[in-house]
Amino acid sequence: MQKKIPYNEMTELEKIVYSEKEEIDQEFLDTITEKVLRKLTPEKISSHVTKIYDATVSEYTKNQHNLYIVDELIEFMSLLPEKAMVLDIGCGPGRDVLFMSIPNKEFREGLMGRVKNGKTTREKYPIPESKFNVIGIDNSFKMISAARKRQSSLIEKGLLKSDNDERKLFNYFDVNWNIKHLGEFDGIWSCAALFTHTPEEHLESTFNSISALIKENGLFLTTYTTGDAYNKLLLSSTGRIKYFSHPTPDTISKMAKNYGLILEEEKFSDFENGKVVKKNLFVSQLFIKKIKR
Repeated sequence: MQKKIPYNEMTELEKIVYSEKEEIDQEFLDTITEKVLRKLTPEKISSHVTKIYDATVSEYTKNQHNLYIVDELIEFMSLLPEKAMVLDIGCGPGRDVLFMSIPNKEFREGLMGRVKNGKTTREKYPIPESKFNVIGIDNSFKMISAARKRQSSLIEKGLLKSDNDERKLFNYFDVNWNIKHLGEFDGIWSCAALFTHTPEEHLESTFNSISALIKENGLFLTTYTTGDAYNKLLLSSTGRIKYFSHPTPDTISKMAKNYGLILEEEKFSDFENGKVVKKNLFVSQLFIKKIKR
């Protein structure tokens, strides 16, 4: 049964949708997606994404699908030097930031339980030994709050030092991410965040920011959803309407090249939830930063 969201808790996007029809389903959402989005600026679409994550942080952190790291994180870490400076864009409740920051084997093994092609991450890869200096950013204040709470718990357990911990996790509120004072990064990581929720009009500014923050020969690994149409509205199990962007890998790799980011590797994977739900829904792309000529 569809959950009812009080009108005063709805985002502007949700109010537009429900002005069209009182009871909605996914089929109806698919038919009105472009009509709804035309009434909103890219900034308001991004604001909607933030508000939905703020409102559903509890459900997100409990979702089994979000508990474990993805295989690509292990591969990304294997390409970086010890103590590399890493930025996690769209870090959510801090899973990947903390995995890269804490070299404790038991802690890392506990986060390597994602099943893909019938095997867990821990069955396919050795536990990484490297420790990185990682900073996580997210545009959801409540996601960052959840990450900081988890971080504090790990400090209390002695798994993480408190030195400069205030720099580990913080919010960004605009597409330019005013964090250049932190310097350049050896690697930038974004798991199902950046290009999973980025309005098409913001792609150029996104790449401009990434290029400015990454060192020459630095790595950028991103995973995101792809599909036939760029924009998608999804009626979630929480009753909230989520916005997804589905850029094509070709679109992303061509635009990245304009900013000195050269595609090194590309992989596709299915959405699995005990079984294959959708083929090749996810794409991961590894880029290396080269000086523009």
